[in-house]
Amino acid sequence: MLLLLYYAAVTLAGVTRGLWVVALGWSSALVGGSVTLIGIAFLVGHLINVLLAPGVGALIDRRSRKRLAIIGQALFGGAMALPGLAWLLGFELSYAMILFVACCIAAAGLLQGGALDAIQKSIVEQADIRRTNAIVNGLRQGSMIAGAGLGGLALMWLPLHAAFALGVILCGLAVLCVLGLPDAYPPSGGRRSYMAQVAEGYRFFVQKPELGRLAALIGLSTSVGQLSNVLLPMLVQRELAGGSGLYGLIDALWSVGGISAAVFAARILQRFNLDGFEYLAIVALGLLAASISVTAYPGAVAVIYFLMGFAFSFSKILCDGRMIELADLESIGRVRTHTQAVTSAFGLLVFSMPAVTGLEDVNLQYALWGTGIATIAAGIYLLDLQASGNRAALRQANSENETHE
Repeated sequence: MLLLLYYAAVTLAGVTRGLWVVALGWSSALVGGSVTLIGIAFLVGHLINVLLAPGVGALIDRRSRKRLAIIGQALFGGAMALPGLAWLLGFELSYAMILFVACCIAAAGLLQGGALDAIQKSIVEQADIRRTNAIVNGLRQGSMIAGAGLGGLALMWLPLHAAFALGVILCGLAVLCVLGLPDAYPPSGGRRSYMAQVAEGYRFFVQKPELGRLAALIGLSTSVGQLSNVLLPMLVQRELAGGSGLYGLIDALWSVGGISAAVFAARILQRFNLDGFEYLAIVALGLLAASISVTAYPGAVAVIYFLMGFAFSFSKILCDGRMIELADLESIGRVRTHTQAVTSAFGLLVFSMPAVTGLEDVNLQYALWGTGIATIAAGIYLLDLQASGNRAALRQANSENETHE
């Protein structure tokens, strides 16, 4: 019963986020009127993640996770309510208000994500964490697709402020689900001060290198999806001579691949551990992205995007599951928020790359980024392999010393 409530909370949160992405893009286009302003509206959320991660993570590791999850979801709903409130008071929706809403929702996502991870860790047996995470990942993928579709329908039939109001209702339902979950209090023994935890910042991953590698892997894999958001529209128009129908099909196949990976992972993780397969999945993801640069057929690109969605989701399931396993209840809030910040840092790089580099060749950008992702993932794997060898040698040396004594 507790898992069903948790799954419901994750699903409702995913639907709300999918609706928000559609509403943000459309409202920015209506009010801002330029591609640059639309891009800034999306970038501001990533910037908030990078700036607030240390403070929010430390807060999650000191307070009631259930209460913080509720506060995060309520903040999300409150931000979604602002456009409707402005309409009721007779004000026009402004670009500044859209940016403020985006900032609030980014902060809400940080609070909610880390808190829900802590609750998941407290209600799931250690041996079932990866399988449960596969199910959760599939629910998130599917619910965000459903939320985007719901947002599109809402914008077709309802005024813009009413579409935002629909998100408020979904947030309320998610809060009701979280209320039925048990709390997950962080241990208080030997805990440092809040400011000491905040000041630790991103050194947290240096002190725990395995968690740092997992965060880097999640950032690398997510960056391919972020790159796709930038390049796919131009790829369809310039290289494939297609329209919105082809674009929607290819983009949807990424999500279908992601859901397929979640179903596959949920089954296979019952029998196999799959340690190290996350590296293989990310290398494959990078090579698939690079292969788009030499593909001129829409059908081939569609298949590649399905496989990319599968590889991305599969790698993220493995990394997320391993991360929740390794993080203790005292630090899981910082682990999650700092990982979100690393992902957002990649997002800032990806979304600003076209303006900084001046590159207009879509195929070249797919080739460079995809090859770079595959190379970096392989490099991290070699470092992990070396570190594992060093740890094994150290354990053997300690064991021999104890035997001699």
